This record gives sequence, structure tokens and C-alpha cells, in this order.
Amino acid sequence: MFGLAAAVVVACLASVVGWSFSVSPQLQYPIFLGFLCFALSTVSGLLFATHTKVDATLPMAAITIGGPAVTWVATLLIFSYIFPLPAITSQSFVDTLRVQQLREGWRTFPEWVKELGPLRPVVERDEASQVRQVMDSTYYTGSGRQKINFPIIQSLFVFFEGKGALKIQRVTGSKGDVAEVYFKGHSTLGQSGTKSLLLAKTKDVVMVSDTGSKGDWTEIRSEFLDCLIISLYENEEMLPEGDFIYVNTPKYLQSGTATLDVGILAAQDIADPKVWLLRGFPYPLHDEVPVVFKRVFAPWDHKVDPVMAKLSEWLALIDRPTIPGKISDEAAKILTDIRGRLPGGSFATLHQAAGFKSKYALHSDQVADAVAIGVEQH
Repeated sequence: MFGLAAAVVVACLASVVGWSFSVSPQLQYPIFLGFLCFALSTVSGLLFATHTKVDATLPMAAITIGGPAVTWVATLLIFSYIFPLPAITSQSFVDTLRVQQLREGWRTFPEWVKELGPLRPVVERDEASQVRQVMDSTYYTGSGRQKINFPIIQSLFVFFEGKGALKIQRVTGSKGDVAEVYFKGHSTLGQSGTKSLLLAKTKDVVMVSDTGSKGDWTEIRSEFLDCLIISLYENEEMLPEGDFIYVNTPKYLQSGTATLDVGILAAQDIADPKVWLLRGFPYPLHDEVPVVFKRVFAPWDHKVDPVMAKLSEWLALIDRPTIPGKISDEAAKILTDIRGRLPGGSFATLHQAAGFKSKYALHSDQVADAVAIGVEQH
């Protein structure tokens, strides 16, 4: 009998210890108390021949409890009355959410900066610009706009020798009658001299062109959504340590998840890029950036051909001297200027041009958060 009682006590205590470390602090107290009372009542019932009965009559019901359970319930009620559960305050709620986020692998902004390694000076040198970028990626998401269901986002990022960077991004997906698409490019370092262009096509005919003169978003009313976003960052220059690029998934995502393809062409010699998911955290501590990050160990392909193949139809179209459809003079001029900047003067053969030392491609499904990619120079 004593051996059985000891086994029950050990099992209960082990369960309490193991489970309590997997739940939030607010739940640890009642779990500890409940299991402790259960263990005590079980042991008392096994060691002593108890016959206890409690009767209570309420206006609408009668309650009868008998046996060792009386000891458990009575101890639980008395102890809870004398030592009540700590009140849940706004601060304790924030602390609980924080602990849960950390257990899931998310990191606050200062912790993220610490794990950046060689890229850490890139953030510390101009932290204000980096904070604006991550806040834009996580909070300026077009709430209330008609976005895209299950978008497919295919992005190519190009770093030229010296100054200049280019983003080519294709966005497709299902939509309602109208889709509002975000397309304005912003430098991660807040540099001026950024040109952005959006084109939407049906088959090989451009139906919409926009250069952002009226805002960051444009409406697409074509039957099928297939648009290309091009941003030229004329004054952007990769720093000696490297740079960051962002895929702003929430700006396009209405429902479901996104499928992402990311390609990188760099004239610099860079290491395998590092990837983080980032999302807004609405319950930060005082003076804390309300964004959390989670490292994702993604397998990079050491060539950019898979992404170029998915962009090939669009790249061949915008290489034409005359692009069929409705394209404004300003949009045509921006395309001509960008094409003149490219090695070989062609979008479609850009990845074959000499001078690019680093080429990477990545595919990922079921993405719902914004993505930060750290490009680190050797």
C-alpha cells in the first residue's frame, strides 16, 4: 500500500513539473495547486480508511461528495481562498504573450539585432531607418483594401557593382472584381532616387501601367491578376557588411497563405543569405519596437535560374522595343532607363551577364508573415 501511495505521489509531482514548464506563468499556479491537492487526497485515501461525506443543498440543486475526494476539494477550496490566484493585469497578460512568443522561437527587436552577427553594424549604424522598414513591413499592410487570395509572389533582387539595386517582382493570385496592389519601393536606408513601376497584363497585352504618381496602391480590374512590379534604387549601395531585403507578404495577402520565390543576383561575393519571418507584436514593453522575428533555416539554391524561368514571360515582354497595350509614356521611359542600366541591356538575359559573383534562389510555401533576408558580404 505504501509503495502504491509513493508511486502516485511521484507520478503526480513529475506530471506537475513537466507540464508546468510548457504553459504560461498564469496557469502554472493553479496547475501546481490542483495536482498537489490531488496527490495529497490520493495518499490520504490509501493510507487511512476514510469515510467522509459532505452534503449541501442549494436553491436549485443538491450536492453530495464522499470519499477521499472530499479532502482534495476541501483543501483546494480553502487554499484557493487563503492564497488566491494572482490577478491578471494588462502587464501580466503582456508577459504571458511575451513568454509564449519566445517559446515559439520569436525574438524581440534587440534580441534579433544581437543574433545578426556581421550584419549587426548595418542596423546599429542607422537603426531609425531599419525600424521604419520593419514597421512598414508589418503594420502598413493595407487594412480594409481588397487584396489577393493565396498570392504567388516571385521576386528578383539585383545588386549592381557600386551604386544601384533593382527589384523585379511578379504577383499573381485569385481576387474579386477588383484587386488593390501595393508597388512603391522604398530604400532600406531611406535613400532618395527610387523609381517604381507597376504593369498588369492579360496574355501579352498590358492593361494597366502606373508609376505611383497618385499613391502607393493601384487597382487592377482585369479578369486575371498578373502584374509586374519594378523598382530601381539608384542611390542604394550594398554596405561593406551587407544589406537587408524584404518581401512584404502581408501587403498582398487577403486570405490563405502566400507562395514565395526569391532570387538574388549580386556583383558582390555574398554568403548564403539568412532568413527571418517578422510580424507585429501589439503588446510590447515600454519603449520597445512592436515587432518580433523568427529565424528560418531555408535551403538556398546556388543559381537563380528557377526564379528567372518564372519571370521569363514578363521579362521577354518588357524587352520588346514596343510593348503592346496601355502603357504610359512615363512608364515606357522608366523601363527604357532601367534597361539601359542592365548589363547586356536586357531583362531576360540579366542572369547570364558577366560580373555577378553571387546567385541564389529560394522557394517557400504557406507564408503569412513578412520576410527579412540578410545578405552578408564575405
